[in-house]
Amino acid sequence: MKNILSLGFLLFVGQTLSQQESIFTQFWNTKQQFNPAFTGLELRHEAHAIGRWQWNGVNAAPDNQLLTYAAKINKWNSGVGLTYLHEKIGFIELNQVKANYSYNLIFNENHSLSFGVSGGFNLLKIEAYWIPPTTSNDPMLPQNETSFGFTPDLGIAYKFKRLKTGFSVTQLVDSRSTSNYTEARHYYLFANYSFGNEEKFQILPQVLLRTDLVKLSADINALMSYQNKYWLGLTWRTSDAICFTAGYTLLKKFNLSYSYDLTINKLSSISTGSHEIHLGFTLR
Repeated sequence: MKNILSLGFLLFVGQTLSQQESIFTQFWNTKQQFNPAFTGLELRHEAHAIGRWQWNGVNAAPDNQLLTYAAKINKWNSGVGLTYLHEKIGFIELNQVKANYSYNLIFNENHSLSFGVSGGFNLLKIEAYWIPPTTSNDPMLPQNETSFGFTPDLGIAYKFKRLKTGFSVTQLVDSRSTSNYTEARHYYLFANYSFGNEEKFQILPQVLLRTDLVKLSADINALMSYQNKYWLGLTWRTSDAICFTAGYTLLKKFNLSYSYDLTINKLSSISTGSHEIHLGFTLR
């Protein structure tokens, strides 16, 4: 019975919420994905690889992989980058590639304003298998389909001393034409503030709001670091999960971190939680 319920839930998601963009617990490592203005804003080079397995125990639950790279070009006060996203949920598989560009107005070492734009392509595949096979012609059910579309994003980011904030709009246009899937415009608001000393103890409260003007969710997070080497984090995602993160940074360049999401929504009786692993490289 639980498997039937979980499958039904995922089919509902596939039909009504497939336009929702991927969610990552370690959103502070994915800023370039949802706001191109953060591309090359601070670091000379920055690369991240994240794998996420959501709602373990739920049939056809989402799994995501994200790769990002960004470089700072001081000569032009700019940043350039690339992102690749793979997402699989139920019958739906998405591959997305985007190129990012940002222009930075640097007022001084601690004060800057950045404008970003990105453009890329989505390749979407729907491979539906129904039992009994006679249901495959039901117009109310997703059908096999492949589509290709263009996706542009815009963003702005502001940094003043220990404060960083940004606002962005993604999937500005829906360039595909499909019967089962639409891309909704998304809006993101991000902010964090650092307390303490990087070489000793530091606390970094953060918030990320995301909405497609139909559903609103928020991640409210606090990260604590010791000597900028050992990391612990606690996140509350509204109506979804409580998340725990631990990480280690080697030589101030390489980072390995893991997050576990404790499901608190209606799937809590089925899901054993979500897992996320991150590998990162940063060069100041």
